[in-house]
Amino acid sequence: MQQFCQRMWKVSSKVPIFSSVYGHLIGYKITLQKAQDEKSLSYSLPSFRFDGVIGTSSSFAAVLQSCSKVAKTDVTVYIAGETGTGKELVARAIHQNSLRKDGPFVAINCGAIPKELIGSELFGYAEGAFTGAKRTGYAGKFVQAHGGTIFLDEIGEIPQEMQIALLRVLQEREVVPIGGAKSIPVDVRVITATHRDLYELVKEGKLREDLFYRLYVYPIQLPALRERKEDIPFFVDYYCRKNGWNVCLPHSIMNLLMDYHWPGNIRELFNVLERMRIEYGDEVPTISKVKSMLIGLEDSRKKGEELSYREQTEREQMMNVLRETKGNISKMAEQLGISRSTCYRKLKKYKLI
Repeated sequence: MQQFCQRMWKVSSKVPIFSSVYGHLIGYKITLQKAQDEKSLSYSLPSFRFDGVIGTSSSFAAVLQSCSKVAKTDVTVYIAGETGTGKELVARAIHQNSLRKDGPFVAINCGAIPKELIGSELFGYAEGAFTGAKRTGYAGKFVQAHGGTIFLDEIGEIPQEMQIALLRVLQEREVVPIGGAKSIPVDVRVITATHRDLYELVKEGKLREDLFYRLYVYPIQLPALRERKEDIPFFVDYYCRKNGWNVCLPHSIMNLLMDYHWPGNIRELFNVLERMRIEYGDEVPTISKVKSMLIGLEDSRKKGEELSYREQTEREQMMNVLRETKGNISKMAEQLGISRSTCYRKLKKYKLI
């Protein structure tokens, strides 16, 4: 019934009903509204398993169509999208609907691992390869994913010296552990993702062009939450059901959520709902209280049209580094990997000096 309601109907109002005798909550009066039309629901793809929120947006419908097609193949997939748009969830869906679904799904965030350790994490290491290594060695993520899928998130963070080794694995389908002499055959489907412009990294010299073409075989672009705002009520409903949160958000709050630009995307929406649930339980917070939970609401009104998401992210990064280096431009430029002149230019652009 829940699945039917989510795909065919949407909840337009939800009013709690309390016992007149005991005063406790006994249920809800729910008013359902028919979804836009039956044609808009044709993308639901009942044969394609997706564990996230589908909603009714045409932009995400196109994503599911692409996922359904590529899942039947074994080609390398590249998922592009802003932070918080659900890239790993989409990667898992492709795996779960592929012929490799009974094999392992191994995910690794390349941006969360120190550069000096990423090689051993990906490719493993032999016994005694270095001080502190396990006696038995370590099977890297590629070996662990043998027979299944490996998901390399934030692939743009792979250091230059590791890109050659990764290219060899993609070409030869075999891994040589660090400190080892024997290659290990691996049968894996590769899915990569990043919130950055992958080809821009090639032009900046941060990503090898030959590696780019190995990764950029079948690209899928995930829409930002602001590009699928009609799905927000479905995300709210999903969160409430998943967490057993019995609250009825009035139209005023739902409209506020629909109007907000969500720079943190789905992750930010769930964070806001989490704070609302913890702070207010089954009570409904005021509009002003909800507004206080929306990071950058005022900024979005003043300069939402002025800066792109990428520029907003870069500005935030520069603010953090500026604090860390206590205003030392030389250290800041070094940490960001840019020249002093470029650093000054960006600081002026974002009005940080």
